[in-house]
Amino acid sequence: HIERTRLLLHLVDATAEDSLDNYHTIQQELHAYGRGLDQRPQVLALNKADALLEEEINAIAAELEAASHQPVHRISAVSGAGLDSLLQQVWDTLGAIPSEDEPEGTVEDALEVF
Repeated sequence: HIERTRLLLHLVDATAEDSLDNYHTIQQELHAYGRGLDQRPQVLALNKADALLEEEINAIAAELEAASHQPVHRISAVSGAGLDSLLQQVWDTLGAIPSEDEPEGTVEDALEVF
């Protein structure tokens, strides 16, 4: 079913031993899977931001931003911190990605069809 996705959301565990290596592993797996998955739009979130010191989170986020060439959302699933911003980014990104299965128009127009 992953072939039908228009957007990939990566939740990277900030408390992992090597968050950057985990990100690279997923990127390699997407590339190896083929079918253009490694070329799909991606949103990157660093989870458990509340479990580390701010300096540690910022350092990990900076590494991920340098590797991914995109902003990294710092979130906490437990406290809800950063989730509104992340969800807005997902919504905005999905709205900008055309789908072969959706009628032409905006995402809102497509939702009205259903």
